[in-house]
Amino acid sequence: MTGKEEIRKALSKIMDDGDANACAIRKGWDYDGTNTEYGWFYTQFGENATYLGRTVPDALEMIDIIAEGRETE
Repeated sequence: MTGKEEIRKALSKIMDDGDANACAIRKGWDYDGTNTEYGWFYTQFGENATYLGRTVPDALEMIDIIAEGRETE
């Protein structure tokens, strides 16, 4: 399984499967107006890119952190 596929599968923890499948997932540089980051990003349709981390394990950990944060709300 590629890193992109692992991240897409993990995204279903924080959004519907359809939304996770529709996300653009990429690795590279991104500038959000304040910070320049290099690593993995996902972008939902019509939204800004969300930085997940430099490596696939970092990205998967960030998705787990987001999921845990949503469970406590």
